[in-house]
Amino acid sequence: MNTSEENVVRKRRHLSAQDKYQIFLEATMAKAKGNGSISEVLRRWIVERFDLTQYSNIPEFQL
Repeated sequence: MNTSEENVVRKRRHLSAQDKYQIFLEATMAKAKGNGSISEVLRRWIVERFDLTQYSNIPEFQL
């Protein structure tokens, strides 16, 4: 591995409110199914589980 490759820092994705809500809905539906596909949703959107917990704490998203 090159030293330049080792020093690469990934930038965080800036998601719109609609994208965050879509991630929240997809993860909620995956959790309701109970098949553990929340990780698939997170991978598809390239977000961390911590980000999902932040989205679920937004008052507008709570049903």
